[in-house]
Amino acid sequence: MEAPASIQDKNLDTPDETREFVDKGKMDVVSLGGEVTVGRGIFEPG
Repeated sequence: MEAPASIQDKNLDTPDETREFVDKGKMDVVSLGGEVTVGRGIFEPG
């Protein structure tokens, strides 16, 4: 039997990692345990 899921409090305003794009923009990444990763792409004009 698997352990019950736990609640995690994470925020994309304080990401675990920020990945810069080659041109204009970045990706903020938050890891929620071993199997789930959430990202937010921020694209600059041009």
